[in-house]
Amino acid sequence: MSKQHALIAFIATIFSSISLANDFYPFTIPWDHVDPFPFDLSVPAQSRGQVQVDGEQFVYEDGQRARFWGVGIGSSSYFPPKNKKDAKALVNKLSKYGFNFVRFTGLEIKKFNVYQHWHKTGVINPELMDGLDYFIFELKQAGIAYSLTLNESSDKGNLIEGLNKNLHKSKWKKYKFVQLFDPRMRDIVKAWHIDFLSHTNKYTGLSYAEDPDHIYMTVVGEDSIFKGYYEKDSEELSKANTRTLEKMFNAYLLKKYQTDEALKASWGGVLSSGLSLSESLSSGTVEFSLADQIDGISKNKAKDIAQFLYEIDLNYVKEIKSAIRSAGFKGPLAMTNGWYGWGNMRINAEEGDFIDMHGYFEHPIRSNYRGEYTELITNKSHLSKPDAKKSIERRRAFGRNFYKFYGSAIEGKPLFLSEWNHGGWSEYTYEGPVILTAYAALQGFPGMVIHTLTSHGKDFKKEFGERSLAASNNPVFMSLSPSLSQAYRLGYISESKTTNIGTVAVDENDFWKQVLQQKIKVPATLPDMDFGTNFVAKARIRFIGEKQKNGVITTAKGRYLSDTKEIDWQYSPSKEARLEVKAEKFKALIGPAKTKEVDLEGIKVQLDEHAAITVIALDDRPIADSESIFITSVSSYKNSSQQRDLLSRHGAYRDVVRITDVGQAPVMLKRVSGRVSLQVDNGNDIKIDAIMLDGTLKPLTYTLSSDKTGSNVLEFDLGKEDSPWIWVQLTRSF
Repeated sequence: MSKQHALIAFIATIFSSISLANDFYPFTIPWDHVDPFPFDLSVPAQSRGQVQVDGEQFVYEDGQRARFWGVGIGSSSYFPPKNKKDAKALVNKLSKYGFNFVRFTGLEIKKFNVYQHWHKTGVINPELMDGLDYFIFELKQAGIAYSLTLNESSDKGNLIEGLNKNLHKSKWKKYKFVQLFDPRMRDIVKAWHIDFLSHTNKYTGLSYAEDPDHIYMTVVGEDSIFKGYYEKDSEELSKANTRTLEKMFNAYLLKKYQTDEALKASWGGVLSSGLSLSESLSSGTVEFSLADQIDGISKNKAKDIAQFLYEIDLNYVKEIKSAIRSAGFKGPLAMTNGWYGWGNMRINAEEGDFIDMHGYFEHPIRSNYRGEYTELITNKSHLSKPDAKKSIERRRAFGRNFYKFYGSAIEGKPLFLSEWNHGGWSEYTYEGPVILTAYAALQGFPGMVIHTLTSHGKDFKKEFGERSLAASNNPVFMSLSPSLSQAYRLGYISESKTTNIGTVAVDENDFWKQVLQQKIKVPATLPDMDFGTNFVAKARIRFIGEKQKNGVITTAKGRYLSDTKEIDWQYSPSKEARLEVKAEKFKALIGPAKTKEVDLEGIKVQLDEHAAITVIALDDRPIADSESIFITSVSSYKNSSQQRDLLSRHGAYRDVVRITDVGQAPVMLKRVSGRVSLQVDNGNDIKIDAIMLDGTLKPLTYTLSSDKTGSNVLEFDLGKEDSPWIWVQLTRSF
């Protein structure tokens, strides 16, 4: 290389570095950030009594509707905090960022050791519980409710001698689905629930069964025999598992049919792939066909297998549910929280008080890079709707979450989204929080919980995340959380007044046909409905009934407009796709780079890059009348020195981003530039400040002019300071 070319390359590198520095700025939110704002967005610290179910809602004892903006926290070597001062500081931070709910997970793991000690001694050790007890005491003091997940990790089976494992690769899932049909493990889980819920928190004076701030429980985390049977064509069932199931299947058939003749009359003989000459109920030799054989057997045998699996799930949840109630817990109960087909969902609806569900935007794909754990990210926008000709990952990116939520929204039951996230290292991580908040509000769901607060097993004090799902280290989500929490909890985004119904089956036989056809796949097509029904009105599922005639309310091709007129999703053309929220007290825009000025009714926004902006009235007035307005604008973030490369293909996915080095602190937030304008009465008493990370205010310049109607228009720029937050204060004439 010549000296001239070397100089040009050196100068280009300098300018590239300057450009990068200007595009991102340090924004590491402290783990104990207790005073981030000059105003209070925390939840009032008061207990409202035990939450109950009323139709499709959660309500307090006084009849007031309950809505929860939550975060999941997993047990580890670092959590619960051993230091009470740390516990109080962390709770205060959660409160200031708008959280009014915590979902605790991993309470059976070895590092927490409560379960292991109990299994050995039969005693819930108060010393081991002290950290959790005190943290929950502080939550209650701050007005934050909680839920305890006591049956999530199936590695409890390691402590039961002779229990047969499944073939799952993950060590903590080695007893998934096995726990559902093994009586020893089932009995231990029942006793574990009873003893844990009977433990009295010495700081509150209440047991976990009687504490009204313990909002709900889920019988078993992410488990169903349908998953074990259908996942990878039963490949995760061991031979020992299959032998046990075959023995149980024969007992099930004997009770139902009693004789070989009756069974053969239903299934047919060997020529119709029914009962073979070597099979007999009396000798218990009827074969239990696995998922890869199901298409080659008679329809009635397939139906019997599906109903047998149904009975396993049903009997399990009934027994654990009974144990939880016997301990005195009076809050709502859900059965499980994953999508495992129509059979399992029907059990959830019929046995549960509400439906609990998980769903992610851009869940990272776990991988290995040079012997180390790494993450793969598809890095695709969820805003533009791909047609059937597009690649599989684009179709999944657009609709999978909403297909799953829709399939779980059962008529007459609340749907609680207890686990969601949008992978933090995606360039589009700002999309999921705004889209899901608008969707959950429109649908009238009572709660949504981001998972999880910190990187799994890592110190909650760490300044940067080592996993992309660490919400506390994600400045995009944490910056949005205060305004989204207010808008969601206070009902600023209107709930739809219209309910469209999708019917799974016309009768009982048709239902089991759908169970067998769908298996555990998330519905790729919606019964009776277009995908857009999710965003124009309430969408609910009915298991059996007549097919419904439902309309999709849109104003133009390529657009979903809610019946409330507050949510406008313009999904086409893809390069201009955006979502607008135009409620009276809350506005939002997520969308493409270099938008023209977008009128959100009361305030206008123009963005120079793809990003999200939220606008909320802090004085409970419409934006057009508000004297205190909080604005947040975010795009993406990364850790300092984070390295990534591009894989042209990974399985079914194309152009996948691979994180080769997670990087370090400080965390860098991308600057969002653009312009905001709103009408004001006069030019008096206007104050516009950037809220800095340390809580100080930096004044922003603004202009005041008249529009064509003679109204005063206030205008100011985004991105002038190293902060996503702006506070507008002004005086209105009333």
